[in-house]
Amino acid sequence: MRRRRIDDYIHPGGSEVRAGPLDEGLRRQLTDVSERLSRIEKRLDEVEGLLKVILRLLKSSEKRGGLPRRGGGLEDRVLDVIEREGYILVSESRTKTGLSPAAIISLARSTGLIILDAGGDVAVLTPESYTKFRGMLREVSTSDPEEAASRLGEYGRLFLLLRKKGTVYYDAKEGGWRLLE
Repeated sequence: MRRRRIDDYIHPGGSEVRAGPLDEGLRRQLTDVSERLSRIEKRLDEVEGLLKVILRLLKSSEKRGGLPRRGGGLEDRVLDVIEREGYILVSESRTKTGLSPAAIISLARSTGLIILDAGGDVAVLTPESYTKFRGMLREVSTSDPEEAASRLGEYGRLFLLLRKKGTVYYDAKEGGWRLLE
């Protein structure tokens, strides 16, 4: 059985005009419905495209370890620096993000970032980078601070600042560095 389309009712038999059971008013209404349906289908395609973009962005955010990005470019800049470098020192915030130290601290508090007192400076980390840093600390078996810093890679400088302040110590019993919490 063949399914009929609205166009079949509007123009039965193709281009030739035939008198039929449909009057002119009904034809206009069917034409109007057909045009509206076309517009709705186009809008639906646009919405589907936008949904695909949103899903792609959400997936890429999850892959990055993600704190959800709420919106602003400022927050994105800070999170990008932290994701790239592991942490951000508040003293360097103006050059790396364009934000003042007070703005970084405020943003960190409002978005659930970890704030560490780093001996005269303040370090801001995502929960994921903080967990990674703590895990790396535990695995460094050398008691030499300089060698430990070199093994910690991107976190080496933060390690030295925290050690100088006294919040990181070497646990000789278990053979690894620990962070006071």
